[in-house]
Amino acid sequence: MKQRLISLALVMGLIAVLTGCATTATTPDNIAKIPYNSPLSKVKVGMSIKQVTDMIGNPTEQKVSATWKAFIPFGDIFMNGITEAYYYYKNNGIVVFEKTAGVHSTMHVKIVIYNPNETGYAKKKNNI
Repeated sequence: MKQRLISLALVMGLIAVLTGCATTATTPDNIAKIPYNSPLSKVKVGMSIKQVTDMIGNPTEQKVSATWKAFIPFGDIFMNGITEAYYYYKNNGIVVFEKTAGVHSTMHVKIVIYNPNETGYAKKKNNI
């Protein structure tokens, strides 16, 4: 019984580590579709929240939510994407940030979604 519990713990640990190594990439095609005259064209994957707001201003609205990774013990130390922040810019689109792994982690741009018809406000359900 004890050996079975140790094996289970090792398998769960391996799954947690491998899941933490997976990243979500933004393809250059997503960025290329943003017109050069849009403020969002200045935003690059990996920028911090401060860099983005200093460059293009504060969003019309913002929303922060936890992902499924938040429910994994010690996941915030080993995995990116525990928390996501959505910054809504009216008539421009959405900038999605994700929390990076580590004890002193910060949030960085994960993806930029251009939408000239963006209302600037989060929807109640399934906002993206």
